[in-house]
Amino acid sequence: MKNQLLRVLMVEDLKDDALLIIRELKKGGYNPGYERVETAAAMKKALNDKQWDIILCDYSLPEFNGPSAISLLKETNLDIPLIMVTATIGEETAVECMRLGAQDFIIKGNLSRLCPAIARELADAEVRNKKKQMEEELWNKEVRFRAFLEHSSDIIVILNREGIITYINPAIEKVLGFKPEERIGSGGFDLIHPDDMQISANSFNTLANDTNSPVIRAEIRLCHKDGSWRTIEAVGSNFVLNNVVESIIVNYRDITERKRMYDELYLSKERFRLLSDATFEAIVIHEDGVPFHANDNFFKIFGYKPDEMLGKEMLSATIAPESLDFVKKRAATNNLKPYEAIGVRKDGTKFPMEIRARKIEYEGRTFRCGAIRDITERKRADEELKESERRYRDLSIMDDLTQLYNSRHFYTQLEKEIERCRRYEQPFTLLLLDIDKFKNFNDKYGHLEGNYILSELGKIIKRCLRETDSAYRYGGDEFMIMLPVTTCDDGILTAKRIKEELKKRPFPRSFGQNIYVTVSMGLAQYKANEEMNAFVHRADKLMYQAKKAGRDKICSGKNRQ
Repeated sequence: MKNQLLRVLMVEDLKDDALLIIRELKKGGYNPGYERVETAAAMKKALNDKQWDIILCDYSLPEFNGPSAISLLKETNLDIPLIMVTATIGEETAVECMRLGAQDFIIKGNLSRLCPAIARELADAEVRNKKKQMEEELWNKEVRFRAFLEHSSDIIVILNREGIITYINPAIEKVLGFKPEERIGSGGFDLIHPDDMQISANSFNTLANDTNSPVIRAEIRLCHKDGSWRTIEAVGSNFVLNNVVESIIVNYRDITERKRMYDELYLSKERFRLLSDATFEAIVIHEDGVPFHANDNFFKIFGYKPDEMLGKEMLSATIAPESLDFVKKRAATNNLKPYEAIGVRKDGTKFPMEIRARKIEYEGRTFRCGAIRDITERKRADEELKESERRYRDLSIMDDLTQLYNSRHFYTQLEKEIERCRRYEQPFTLLLLDIDKFKNFNDKYGHLEGNYILSELGKIIKRCLRETDSAYRYGGDEFMIMLPVTTCDDGILTAKRIKEELKKRPFPRSFGQNIYVTVSMGLAQYKANEEMNAFVHRADKLMYQAKKAGRDKICSGKNRQ
């Protein structure tokens, strides 16, 4: 884009050098507005007073330097790309600047790379901004969902795999008289009635050990703070991450009053009518599937008028075919535990419902009283919670372009792998690979084509790894691979697999020709008591040795291949 407005903060003490840089920017199609600063105070003031698209920074100034400028920028928490534009500096100095946070470094004597580097960093900054907006949106959704939890009338408890309460919502105080802080950190079974302990323990063990466990429902009694017992409807499910149960989520609903109502209904048919019409559930009394009483909510939920349902067979009209046999079998028992089924309305729409039924003997006849609840919203809330947690975790650890883990997750996992390596004295190898001449490729074919190469390379890497291995996008065109329980010599086999796959894989793109990509790879095996940063730096140096050896090489410190 010609005459593209570019707001440039220039950390430069030489006015003539600054003018040369501005002339290069204009040559590259930019319309730069800039401010030149020479000290930390001036840079800080400029960052506070104005918005900038890019920072171009000399490495050495009389009263300031590049690393200090990077540090100052980090303190502001502003996401502005910083490119070092300086006289000739050593490769180690340049690498250190990149490690500290500089996006690139340009030699003043060769400014031809400056405009492409700026274009690349502006594009990357835009991607980061979009990702940040997505994360903020996800966070807002999580806040709203947490508000739902905090204001729910049901008790919602999260237990860890040891059965310890890690979260409980404020409803605990209304239902059982305890404040949340009195229960968090205590055992999840402490308040359960002794007679209900076995079923509770069995349900918990199933949820904790079976990643495919369905939702488990049970009716139990919990002890109120005043010593009385409350009858509770418990609905438990597990939260599974990476095929491991992370926690158990239990929804406790106080049904003490509901059970009392059911007992009263047993004594008086008229009293039952009055009470059933006052409840939020659909209540129906039937004999062999033919209802003779139902409350208003029953007709509202299923969409029938009373004369369309009373005195007629109702099961096939209100229960979906896939649930009909199951409901009939449950109706033949006197099992008081609630269960789920699929209901069907008069208009044919289906919905999830929860049914609780009991048998009533009256004047020599057997009736059944059913309480039905539309649980569509509850199901939706459960799914939204799981989806929200999954999306938030994916966004925080995945690289959008390559679908590999990102660099932040790399350091988290690297600490764990190093600890495991030390504890069990097993070998552990890092493989760092960098696409050869990728900058030239981007300059020639554009970043869209470059992104395609990165995305496809991510797929190739994943195909070449074992289940125990993991791959990360470490930098722009750098990829880091962790190889647990693997020596450096064995790691070379993985490196060769990747190399061979790349040789077999042409990249046909929109410019009408096949392109073959090569990579330079460095492998480092962890040394006893080695610091994490030193370990990573060693792999980085080995990768650069591979590049110096002519690229398309594998360097492990012992040999090059």
